[in-house]
Amino acid sequence: MRIAVLADLHGDLGALEAILDDAAHRGAEAVFLLGDALGGSDDAALVARLGEAGVVAVRGEADEPLADAPAEVRAYAEKLPAWIQVQDGDTCLAFCHADPRSPSWQPLDGATPEEQLQAAFEVAEADVLLVGHTHEPLARRIGDRALLNPGRAGGGDAARYLLVDTEGGLTAAHVRVGVGRDARRA
Repeated sequence: MRIAVLADLHGDLGALEAILDDAAHRGAEAVFLLGDALGGSDDAALVARLGEAGVVAVRGEADEPLADAPAEVRAYAEKLPAWIQVQDGDTCLAFCHADPRSPSWQPLDGATPEEQLQAAFEVAEADVLLVGHTHEPLARRIGDRALLNPGRAGGGDAARYLLVDTEGGLTAAHVRVGVGRDARRA
C-alpha cells in the first residue's frame, strides 16, 4: 500500500491541492491528514476538497471551528476521530495528531524519551505511529517500530508530506512540493 500522509494544513487550500496532485502522480492509493486542517479564510472550500479527494483525517487542536463557522465546517470537525489504525498485512499504522494518550496535545518528537514513545506505541497498538503537531519532519526508529512526522503541510511556498509504502517492508520519504500556479515537483 502506498499512502500520502500530511499534517498541519492550517487552512492552506493551495498546499492541499499541490500535495494531492503530487501524491496522485507518485501513485498514492490513499491520503491521510494528521489533524489541524482548519484555520484558513475559506475552511468551507478546504473541507469540501478534503471530502472530494476522500482524505481520511483525525482531529488536531486547530480543528475546533469558530461558533460562526459554516455548518459543513462544524460537521466536519465534529466527526473527526482522535486517532485511527490501519492494518496492512503484518504492519499496523496508527494516525494521530499528537500523543494518542494525551488529551492535551502532547507532542511526540526527536526529544521524546524512548519510554514515553514505547507507551504511545502500546496504546495505539501500532508498528508505525504517524503524528503531526510539531510542524517538523521526523523519522525515528524505536526498536522495530517507527515514529514519522511529515512536517507542516501548509503555510509557505512549499508543502510537505510523507509518501509511505508498505510493500516489501516499510519505506517513507519526506516530499516537498511547490505551491502555486507554476508549482514544480521538488
